[in-house]
This record gives sequence, C-alpha cells and structure tokens, in this order.
Amino acid sequence: MKKQSFGAALGALIKQKRTILGLTQLQLSEDAYQSPSKVRRISELESGTVANPHPKTIDPLIVALKISDEELAQCMRASDFQPDADLEDACRNAGNLIDALLYQFEHDNPDASFGEVDSFLKAKARDWRELRDRIQTLEGAEIELTRLKDNATAALEQGDFGAADEYLEQAEALRQTEHTLSEIRKLAAIRIARGDVKLLSGDRQGAYDAYVGAADFFGAFDMDELIHTLDVVANRIYEAGRRSLDSHFQVASDLLDKATEARLDQGNEQSAAQFKYKAALITRNQALKESRDKASDLIDRAIRLNREAKAVLVRGEDAFFAATTQINLGNCLMDKGKQLGGEAGLIYFDEAIVLFEKVLAHKGIEQDFPELACHASNNLGTAHLAKSENNDLEALNAALESFRHATALSAQANQPDIWAAGHVNTGNVLASLSDLNENADEKAFMRIQAIAAYCSAIEVYPLSFFPYQYGHTQYGLATILQAHAMALQNELTEMYLLRAIGSYEEALKVFSEDSDPLMWARIQTYLGTIYAAHSELDGITSVRHDCETAITHFQNASSVFEAEGYTEQLATCSRAARTMQQKLDAVPPI
Repeated sequence: MKKQSFGAALGALIKQKRTILGLTQLQLSEDAYQSPSKVRRISELESGTVANPHPKTIDPLIVALKISDEELAQCMRASDFQPDADLEDACRNAGNLIDALLYQFEHDNPDASFGEVDSFLKAKARDWRELRDRIQTLEGAEIELTRLKDNATAALEQGDFGAADEYLEQAEALRQTEHTLSEIRKLAAIRIARGDVKLLSGDRQGAYDAYVGAADFFGAFDMDELIHTLDVVANRIYEAGRRSLDSHFQVASDLLDKATEARLDQGNEQSAAQFKYKAALITRNQALKESRDKASDLIDRAIRLNREAKAVLVRGEDAFFAATTQINLGNCLMDKGKQLGGEAGLIYFDEAIVLFEKVLAHKGIEQDFPELACHASNNLGTAHLAKSENNDLEALNAALESFRHATALSAQANQPDIWAAGHVNTGNVLASLSDLNENADEKAFMRIQAIAAYCSAIEVYPLSFFPYQYGHTQYGLATILQAHAMALQNELTEMYLLRAIGSYEEALKVFSEDSDPLMWARIQTYLGTIYAAHSELDGITSVRHDCETAITHFQNASSVFEAEGYTEQLATCSRAARTMQQKLDAVPPI
C-alpha cells in the first residue's frame, strides 16, 4: 500500500488541531503569520497539495498550533517523508543564513505558495553548500610560509643550521613566487567566493564587481586566464539560474559582455562572436522570466547579438558554433514573432523556418552533431506550429513530423531536455489536430496521445529544477484533460475534470498572480469553468461547493483582467460569475 505524502499527513494534523481550537483558516493565518494573507498556504497544506514541505517553512504553524516533535515524527513515519539533504545541512550549519533568506523572500513575495517557498530555500541551500565547499578548497601561501619559518626556527634552536637554511631557502622561493600566476589564481578564487556570497544575498551589482575584480587580477599576467574566468563564472550563474525561479541572468550576461570586449581588444573575432552567442542565449532565457515590456527589449537584444555572432561564426571553422548560433537566432526570431502576433509576426517565423531547415540540410549534421540536429528539428516544428496558428492542417502535420523526428533523434543523442520538449510540442500539435478532426473516435485518441505526451515530458521537468518548463507542461496537460473531459460526457468525465484541476494547480505553483498575472488569471478562468461543469454532472452532491468555488475563480480572474485592461475577458468572467451566483441562489440550503 502506497504511503500518503508527509504534506498530506501534516495537513490533516493541522486541520484537526485548528478545528479543535475553533479557528478558521483566516484566524490561524493571523495567529501564525501575523497576516491574513497566508490563508492560501494553510489551504494548500490542509488539502494535501504540498507533498513534502520542509519544517523550516511551516515553523510558524507548528508553533501556533503547539504541534509537538512526537506528532511531527508520527507524520513522518506515516508518510514517505524524504528530507532534502542540502537544506537539512544548511539548517544545521547555517541556520541564521537560511532564516535571513527566508525572511527576505517572504518580504519580497508575501503571496508565494509553500511550493515556491520550498523551491527557493532548497535552491539557496544548494548554493550555500556549493559555496561552502569552494571556500574550504581555497589555498594560500601564508600558512605554508608560517610553517616554514616555524620549522627554520625550531631547526636553529636545535643547532641544525643546514636544515634551517633549507627551510629558509624554501621560504625565500615561496615568497618570490607569491605574486605569480599560481598565487593570483588563489587570490581570484577568494574574490570569486566573495562574489558568490554577494550573489547569494541578492546583491547583483556587488557580485558583478567582485567577479570582474577577480578576473582583473590576471590582467597583467594572462589575458586568456582573465577571459576564461569571466566565462566560467558566467556559465555557472546561467546553469544555476535555469534550475531556479530566482535567477541572476543579467550578471552572467554582463560578464560575457566584458569577455567579448577583451577578445575584440585581442583581435580575436571568432572567440568574441562565441561569447556574443552565449550572451544571446542567456538574454533569451532572461526574457522568458520577465514581464512583456522587458521581454520585448531583451529579445531584440538577443536577436542583435545572435546576428552579430552568426555573421562571424558562419565564416569560421567551428561548425558547432556556426550551427548553434543559427538555432538560437531562430529561437529568438520565433519569440519575437509570438510577441508581435498576426501578420507582423509572420516574417520572423518565416526567417526562423529557413534557418532551421538550413541547419538540418547541412551534410553530416545528424552524425557529427546529433544534439544540434534534434534541437533544430524540434524548433523547426515549433516554427511551423507558431505560424499555423493551430488551424492550418498542412503546417500542423509538418510540425508533428518535425517533433517526432526530434524525439527520435534526442533519444539517440541522449538529450532528455529536447526529448521532453519534443513530447510537449507533440502534445500541443495533437491537441490542435484533434480540434480539426471530424471523426469522434480519432479526435478522442489524439487527445489521449496528447495527454500521454505531456505526462512523459513532466518526468524530465521537475518543478525544483525546471520551473518554467514544468509550469507550461502542466498547463498544456490541464487544457487537454479539460477538453477531453468535456468531450466525453460519460462516466470518465469527472475523473478527467479532477485531473485537470490538479494540473492547473501545479501550474499555479509557477505562474503566480505577481509573476505572471495574465497566465494566473487565465488558469483561474479555466478552473472556474471546470467547477461550473462539475456542478452539472448527474448525481453530484457538491453543487453548492462547486458554485462557490467557480465564483471565486471567476472573480479572481476578473480582478486581473480589469487591472490589465482586458475588457472582453473581464466581461466573460463577470457573466460566468453571475450565472453561477444565480445557480447557487437556487440551491436548497443544507
């Protein structure tokens, strides 16, 4: 028998304790957090949707409800609780740091869910552990010099002049080389560690200055080492940012700009172009996490950097970078096309399609660079899909062929990220094709294939490492589950509606009202629609709850649409809320 999650066991205990004390969720929120804004978190716990919360994030509730250590231990024993090793280590050895980071995150994100808080703390705990390990490996000459001087003194005291002279000779040599490249590396490592500390605290400018300072130590000795230092640090920041909701992409991009300038000063255009490609890649990823206005400027910059890189790299001998910069340029062009939409976006989609086809047509690309071939094939399908606007049968079939080819190539090349992206995109196309198909059985099977494709992708996109991809995949899965439920209208309808609710709620762990208000509002609208549909099912005893929940979701969406000026969506949600209110008024009281 499968154990329940720790979160579900704890949530049941919290609800039991709250009920015994006669507290509402609002009252408990005020008692535990001195704020009514944390009702959402209490609701998440009591409903069992938070699978594995860390005790650090639930301390206020534990204190407020006087939950004992034994009661917590019982929840752990009754569940599949798996503590996060990094966070446990950080709480034991750097409790003040974790408390300070948690306090700052709560201050900046008062409406964050438990899932978002846990993901943030676990990411910071990983950063702390890695930083601690790097500090522990720092080397220095002073300790060795002190040891040699002590040994020389001891030898002199023993009358061993030869040994004393040998120790002093070693000390002399060490002092002479103290400011050589070897020592500069040690000094730079310390400065980089200082930058890491500043970055961990959120001081991005301070971190950038420290990293540049570390690289500048090499200026008088080895410019290649200076540039290499900037590159390595930028790559590390970028990789960490891809796995976290809290990213520092701008710092990485600025470091690569510095490396580019240094290479151009050396007259090395090829290497400078490679740095421009990397900066463009980071800038595009940064745009994915920014608001619409900021994202537009960032994509424009990424396109410019890619064009500059491509102009140089296609003339060089490095076929890998020549292909990657074309792929990344195509991705940026697609992003711009989606931002513009309509006729204005078509020119960008067309250019992207040409670029991807050119990469795939290159002789030997699948044998020499299979990882690039699967990227290009997947992105070619994405360009066809974006251009088709989901209603062009020929373009949709071309996209589906490209995605399936990308999935096969990525399996051969051991590229799980592209394999997952291919499955997500396959799900998107199958969902669109099902809308265009007239045969009911074929439509249903296409939807089932789409559901399976999304579920496969989720296995590669865990929330804590790929939040953006996880959120979009759960959103796509939820929409097709909802469509399938509404089309079936049989005994399986309720099951698919409930699955859709679960996936939408998972997506909301990424798309909060603050981080992406329009996506949040869209999901609220769909949740309202699902609860409204559920209230219509035969034999349902939860009509009142369904109506009340639907009204809440429609009102949530309306508040955002009104603030953002989306009048049509506001009118739709307002009408839906009124309809559900009329139905609720007609429900006999319990």
